[in-house]
Amino acid sequence: MAEGGKVYIGQTWLKVRGRSDVDLSLCPVREIHYRKPDGTTGEWEAGLESDNITLIYQIANESVLDVAGTWTIWGYFVNDSGKKGYTAPAFFEVYQHGY
Repeated sequence: MAEGGKVYIGQTWLKVRGRSDVDLSLCPVREIHYRKPDGTTGEWEAGLESDNITLIYQIANESVLDVAGTWTIWGYFVNDSGKKGYTAPAFFEVYQHGY
């Protein structure tokens, strides 16, 4: 779900996505959760792709991508009646700089 080539510590403008089989435009809560290789967890508020109501995204910034190793991300959403849902997890590697 990370777009482009290799992802490095401190990288900016990495777009991560989560896909669901439900209409996420009806969900007031849309987030992308992550687990860093060191076990730290967190979440980003997620936007809705303008041309696909089942796809959420977030642009990660350098303050978040701070640990090398395999990251796990997954989408989380809550519909207007309070029902919670998740997307399938995705994995991507974050590398140390080679200098």
